[in-house]
Amino acid sequence: VREKRLKALETKRNRIEGSGYKHSVEIQVDASFIPRIIGKGGEAIRALQDRWDVNVRIMDGDNPDDDRAIRIFGNNAENVEQARAEVEFVEEVLPLDASMYSWILGRGGKTIQGFRDSAGLVFAKL
Repeated sequence: VREKRLKALETKRNRIEGSGYKHSVEIQVDASFIPRIIGKGGEAIRALQDRWDVNVRIMDGDNPDDDRAIRIFGNNAENVEQARAEVEFVEEVLPLDASMYSWILGRGGKTIQGFRDSAGLVFAKL
């Protein structure tokens, strides 16, 4: 029983530290972006891991409002960098006159969706 527990702890430590992977990167991300990185039911983070063949770990923070460390592990340096680029968010806030909202949204949200797609945005909202 003791050996089984030690093995489980060793496995958990290796997953957190990224042992067994050739490449890794750690970045700091604003805590407000964590839900976007994880996605609904973990969908976004699983898709990221599958797309780039990497392992992503979001580390617990001491304070929920502080930046959070994200570790990305993989055996291909280029894939690790591509995954890093996807989780590094840049937030840009543009002041808009309320009269422009309907124009920017468009019918059924098509205009803002077009902005997102053409600019490669992950998230856009009014």
